[in-house]
Order: sequence, then structure tokens, then C-alpha cells
Amino acid sequence: MEKTCDIKFFAGLADKIGKASDIIQIDWSIGEDVKNYFKKKYPQLNALPFCVAVDLEIVEVFPDKEIKELVLMPPFAGG
Repeated sequence: MEKTCDIKFFAGLADKIGKASDIIQIDWSIGEDVKNYFKKKYPQLNALPFCVAVDLEIVEVFPDKEIKELVLMPPFAGG
């Protein structure tokens, strides 16, 4: 089932893509690797490390549920 989703880009990712947000269509049931999905959609990301957070949780695969918030951000380190 395809639905519209708002996506936000943080820090250097927004600079590379040229915008801080976008609206995309995602089929929630695909279970596709999220990084590969976004590298295809935004080729500028191919040379950059990034994380994907879905509803405040960093994920590697799209969850099989409707997504409320989708954020792409550079990796971070705690300390």
C-alpha cells in the first residue's frame, strides 16, 4: 500500500540534497533496505554516511507499518 510520507534531512545531508525536507511515496510493505532506497532516490547520498530514523528509531529496513516521521541524518557519536 503506497502512502505519502514527509521526510526531513539534517545537517550536511540537507546541504548535499539541496533542501531540508521532501515528500515521498513509499510502499510500507516492501521491507526494503532504507539506505539503498534513499541512495537510489537521491544519488547525492551515495558518497555520504547516513542513518535513517523512523518514528525516532534508527532502522535498517522499512518497518511493516505506517510511518509517521522519517528523518535522514549523519551518523553521530555519544560520549
